[in-house]
Amino acid sequence: MRIIRAAAALITCLFLLGIGTPVTSTTAQQKSDAFVPPTALELAIEPMAPIGDSVWVAKIGEGLWVFTATGAISSGAVFPANGMLLETKTGSVVVDPGWTAAQSKALMRWARETLHRPVAKAVVTHSHSDRMGGIEPLAEAGIPVLALGRTRELAQKAGHTILPIAVAELETKPYRDPDGFELYFPGAGHTPDNIVVNFPAHFLVFGGCLVKSVTSADLGNLADAVMTEYPGSIERVMRAYPKRRIVVPGHGSIAGDPLAHTLKLLRDLGAATPPARER
Repeated sequence: MRIIRAAAALITCLFLLGIGTPVTSTTAQQKSDAFVPPTALELAIEPMAPIGDSVWVAKIGEGLWVFTATGAISSGAVFPANGMLLETKTGSVVVDPGWTAAQSKALMRWARETLHRPVAKAVVTHSHSDRMGGIEPLAEAGIPVLALGRTRELAQKAGHTILPIAVAELETKPYRDPDGFELYFPGAGHTPDNIVVNFPAHFLVFGGCLVKSVTSADLGNLADAVMTEYPGSIERVMRAYPKRRIVVPGHGSIAGDPLAHTLKLLRDLGAATPPARER
């Protein structure tokens, strides 16, 4: 029995390093009741491995990981949200570090102890709790959390005391970070402040909540949406990254063309496209 347990632990470690046979969420659930994957909810891809409090990870490219973290929404239902982690020479960059401080801490611990690339920088793609909920441990550790200036303003108005750092001029032009990613504000849509993150070496765009998965039947939470600008913002992302191969939506599985699907949902709803504003 000890030999079997040791072998299982070794396989899990190898998967988290991107080597060998992946461990499925089912296997993880059998090993620990603390790791219960969503059953009626979507992970970003299958399989994913648990790393802590309601957080699952999977390698999606060389030095690039997607994670899914679950949180409770206003109805009380548990809902998954996707984020990204990029390994760099100077550490790791986390995009949208979970709903809670515990999830953010799990990501920080995993990056430090498993990847040996401690989190050195983070990004939040808008001011909602599924994006900003986990920034407190990062700020306490002195890790800069980047965002659109409008995100900082909206978070402050909502009563947040820990705020991200506003990236200068991001509202008017893309910000290209020396660690190998790009932030782009295409205009309002899901919220007035939603940005996307491009990983050019991987031909991958993280769309955040601006972009709906192809399995989404509707546009989800539109409480803060700017519907008159939403279609144009999606079209600008499509034009900005014509070489994209993968688009990761803010929620749900990675498949197909989420940008085209989001645009279709908008058009089906009758959202108008305003005059084009170039990148």
